[in-house]
Amino acid sequence: IEDGALVQRMQVGLAARGGVVAAQLAGRGITGPLRVFEGKHGYFELYERGDYERDALESKLGETFEIGQLSVKPYPCARDSHAAMDAAHTLRAQGIRPDDIKEATVFVSRAIFNVGGKPWAKATGNPVVEAILSLPYAVAVMLLRGDVFIGDFSETAVRDPQVNQLARSIRVVENTDMDPNALVPVGVEVKLKNGAVHSATCDVMRGSPSSMLSEQEFVDKFKRCMEFAAYPVSASNVTSVIESILMIERLKDVSALM
Repeated sequence: IEDGALVQRMQVGLAARGGVVAAQLAGRGITGPLRVFEGKHGYFELYERGDYERDALESKLGETFEIGQLSVKPYPCARDSHAAMDAAHTLRAQGIRPDDIKEATVFVSRAIFNVGGKPWAKATGNPVVEAILSLPYAVAVMLLRGDVFIGDFSETAVRDPQVNQLARSIRVVENTDMDPNALVPVGVEVKLKNGAVHSATCDVMRGSPSSMLSEQEFVDKFKRCMEFAAYPVSASNVTSVIESILMIERLKDVSALM
């Protein structure tokens, strides 16, 4: 994060590869530890010093599914930036235009500040990685275009002079009155060239459990993502995948998706 290192983009890929390799090893008879969590050298002993509650894992097992408490990202960048982007979207919807902005300030928790608070002028690492993690960049794009998606994180897009000029005028400030680890609320304040000041606050991020994307928003996001697939997928196949996923409980064999 500090260095804007390109390897930052590989972490989820490495985890996915590890899962695939583990399955292949198991299929070939390679055994693993039975007490990986609670064993003498298990996860809970090693990382939690044995301080854990088994009931928290076993209570309502099979009835309550915590995956429903996860967020889904509507924007392809650090989740820490999303509340600020939602607030910026509100300001744009209120008629604030980029050419009228003199400067902007984003008020965030310490945790958010530590991830995305670096001034855009000091972003000297890989430009794409810096943009993915940067609050000033994400807010600038939202104010300029009213939306942020994968194309906004190409190297060409990141070097757009108009975006860069606006991003350099956006300052991120730690709000010491809020929970240092909280993702909301986040406020964005813009000062216009005529001296007027406008602000907006995001209390609930889009895609969070209490403001989940609709089924249609999921479908639309999937279609937009497929436009950036490394290997082009036909429109008919995209439609088939969507239809299969929406009725996955009734599929006789999920390998059809592959």
